[in-house]
Amino acid sequence: LTLLSFCFITLQETGNKQFCSQRRKFDTTGFTISDELIRVVKRDDFCGRAGLRSMVSDFVFIFFGLLSVFGSYFLQTKSIDYEVFILGGIIGFLCVGVLNLNNLRDIENDSKMHKKTIPSRIGFRNAKLYHYCLIILSILLIITFASKFKISKNLIFIIVGITPISFHLYKVNQAKSPIEFRPLLK
Repeated sequence: LTLLSFCFITLQETGNKQFCSQRRKFDTTGFTISDELIRVVKRDDFCGRAGLRSMVSDFVFIFFGLLSVFGSYFLQTKSIDYEVFILGGIIGFLCVGVLNLNNLRDIENDSKMHKKTIPSRIGFRNAKLYHYCLIILSILLIITFASKFKISKNLIFIIVGITPISFHLYKVNQAKSPIEFRPLLK
């Protein structure tokens, strides 16, 4: 994980000479690479135009979805199972959906403040489509997981679980302005 963080920082450094000249003095005594990554993520605008804010979705998917589910599974079972990545994908897409919903609500302010979130980059309409894709992908993964393990006798639980998500998609479709997303975040 630390190596992944270091690789990400190194990739983001290219193209910004001022930042790269400061980073060449990198010293691992006294702090870890993940501490440095947290410091970089807290900056409002990482390397000017190459903003890190739109990469936050990737971090949310990996850390709150895949890594948390897979890590919890491995901690309990001391084994690796590829089906756990399906469950991690479900949680990851839903977490990114919440992040996107928050960014949709704040799209006007983020655009004024030049924050580089995904909705501020792609626009309100396309951000809603992106949100639909995230939620529909999570529903498809739920169905995939259920069909893989032949949970047909417990199909009612799947339907009950998907119903509020479908209602959420309906409410997102009804929202015509960013202010209308506030009730969806409560």
